[in-house]
Amino acid sequence: MEIHDERSHSPAGKASSPPVTHDESANLPGSPADMNGKEEKQDVEMKGSEPRDKLKDVDENSKSRDIKYDPFSDDDEDISHSDKDQGRKKRSSRRKSSEKEPEKDPVRAVDESSQDSTSKKEKASWKDEMISKHPKLVDLVKYWKPVKADPSDFQGWTYLLQYVDQENDVEAAQEVYDSFLSRYPYCYGYWKKYADYMKKKAMKKDCEMVFNKGLKAIPLSVDLWLHYLNYCKAHHAPRESFVRDTFEDAINTCGLEFRSDRLWELYINWELEKDRLDRVFAIYDRLIRIPTQFHKTHWENFEDLVKQHNPKELLLPSELLSFRMSLHDEKKLLAETEGDAPPGDEAEAPGSDTSKKMTDEEIDAIKRKIRESRKEVHKKTETMISERFAFEEAIKRPYFHVKPLERGQLKNWREYLDFEISFRGYLGDEERIRILFERCLIACALYEEFWIKYAKYTETKDTYKVDYTRSIYDRACNIHLQKRPGIHLQWAAFEEKHGNEEKSAEILNKMVGLFPSLEIVLLRRINLERRRGHLNSALAFYKKAIITAGSTSTGSNLSIRAARFASKVLGNASEAEEILSTAVEKDPKNPRLYLQLTDLYMHQVPFDFTAVLKALNKALSAPLDLQDKLRFAQRKLQFVEDFAPFVTDLHEAEKEYSDLAREVREKMPKREAEPQSLKGEPDTKKAREAYTPALPTTAYSTSAATPYTSASYTNQYNYGSSYGTNYAGSTYNPATYQQGSTWYNQGSYGYGYGNYPYTGY
Repeated sequence: MEIHDERSHSPAGKASSPPVTHDESANLPGSPADMNGKEEKQDVEMKGSEPRDKLKDVDENSKSRDIKYDPFSDDDEDISHSDKDQGRKKRSSRRKSSEKEPEKDPVRAVDESSQDSTSKKEKASWKDEMISKHPKLVDLVKYWKPVKADPSDFQGWTYLLQYVDQENDVEAAQEVYDSFLSRYPYCYGYWKKYADYMKKKAMKKDCEMVFNKGLKAIPLSVDLWLHYLNYCKAHHAPRESFVRDTFEDAINTCGLEFRSDRLWELYINWELEKDRLDRVFAIYDRLIRIPTQFHKTHWENFEDLVKQHNPKELLLPSELLSFRMSLHDEKKLLAETEGDAPPGDEAEAPGSDTSKKMTDEEIDAIKRKIRESRKEVHKKTETMISERFAFEEAIKRPYFHVKPLERGQLKNWREYLDFEISFRGYLGDEERIRILFERCLIACALYEEFWIKYAKYTETKDTYKVDYTRSIYDRACNIHLQKRPGIHLQWAAFEEKHGNEEKSAEILNKMVGLFPSLEIVLLRRINLERRRGHLNSALAFYKKAIITAGSTSTGSNLSIRAARFASKVLGNASEAEEILSTAVEKDPKNPRLYLQLTDLYMHQVPFDFTAVLKALNKALSAPLDLQDKLRFAQRKLQFVEDFAPFVTDLHEAEKEYSDLAREVREKMPKREAEPQSLKGEPDTKKAREAYTPALPTTAYSTSAATPYTSASYTNQYNYGSSYGTNYAGSTYNPATYQQGSTWYNQGSYGYGYGNYPYTGY
């Protein structure tokens, strides 16, 4: 392992950039440092370092360029005649296509139009407000426009930050920085820029407030701590105790970070400047117990400190006395063993004469004992470093960035976390695991799997309270992953589990507002009401979700679930029938709706033969595929075999099935490739049958029909399993209803708290 001397690094806050292995600020968006080493250089726009004149050139020349993204476009700009002609053509083509589209729901159309008018009013209001507040910044609205339209537009934010940073409007700069950092709090480079801006404006109180907010948002940023500590050293030099307490806060917060060496060294150098060797020794004594990137350098510096100074200057009086007593006991034992000292002539015990100075021999012996007592700790620390070094070496981007991480980086973080969780060493395993999770979340803030892993880990440990796990979900959902439904569903389940059903409903309502057509979100919200005992409210949610469904298939799926809920939970078969009938009118080509309608009538008590037959005939007359119709004809044949009161019904069903089977066989295409043995042979009946795919076989036979029972009928003809559930009787059982079958729980929606398919950024 190659070790570098950290004392050769540039001081924090200088223009020069330290090596990549030391400085986590390299290549961060908004950081003054550039990327070097293995890291790839980022675009100038991402750093926000493009000069103001160049930004204006983009505004002036944007019309003549063919660019994908123009952050300075305005609705009031003129367009050329050719653009107008193209616009007319597009509008006319839209009118033609709209004539072919089905008529929209008038209620929904009114809602959409009102939303559009409201959004236009909001846009006009913030523009007017911005102009009135900052009349001198004529281009401010243009720079705000892209991020107002899309708050996740990182490049738009960098343009806006660059603009206000060069203007002399403190209020506008504060508003921009606060808005940006509330969305991207892990961009420590911009916290530094924000603090420097306030310091440049001689606003000391506001500058320190920015530092405090930044260190609260990203407490593991070594670079931000270094920047703040250098500020404290310069502006609070007379307040030695305040500066020392600030150093202790920094060490206690991120001293366990593997790359925190520069923070420790800055603390040591500051104490050396104050000539507090005892404190320097105490800091080294803590540092050599922590696995850091340059542990070997710290150990060598520690040994030099012990060699070059008197133990009285380094040790506490109690520890110094302990070493001297140990030496005295060793000398006494040696003298008694060799018999040199006569009885009554023993040397005085250390401490009986405090004014007596230590001899050079005693000083050297104590120095040797100091090194020996710490050497065992040093070896344990080296072992811990060797076990983690491969993981640390594989971390190429320890800072936050909006660009996706490579798969290898994500895999390394997963394996590193699993290793640390399973590791059982010493020196605060839980705290070390927490620090590693927080480090991981800085680099992987946009990947929900790591937030969920962290939350689930803390939830299973007694050392963490419920509020701590809640704070993890809160940070993830309200800052970094505001539009990721997966982790919001996890948070809602967590709150419901701990009895906070109102908070769970609030989280799910937010997701329903963002994703009104996402079935898993709608179903979680509905089933929360069901579990709370609000059954009528759950049915109302079902109906609303069906109306606002984003697609016909989604509406049909929700209708099937709503019908089951009404029938099995509420015991309201007429309500279920109404829901399914409405769904069939909207989606007449969906065979699952007819199957569910048939199943509903099959389980009604008393049994109604005519209703079931009517449902089957409705499916056969619907615009379904021939294969689906053939399956319904087979079901009808089986049904009338067992329940028809007249034999004529059976003959009609047989004829209907035979006609459909013949039609399917005639329209079914032949296989593309024929066996070599049959090529060239005459088109005989035998040859044709060889290539005809097998049709569904009927269960019809001339044997006596089995007497009807609800259970035997469902098992024999598998009506229930056709729709993804096997209902036995009409009594509602919450346990069996929630379990359902493979299709109900897994096949269609990935239903269940652990099976949600959204993973990562």
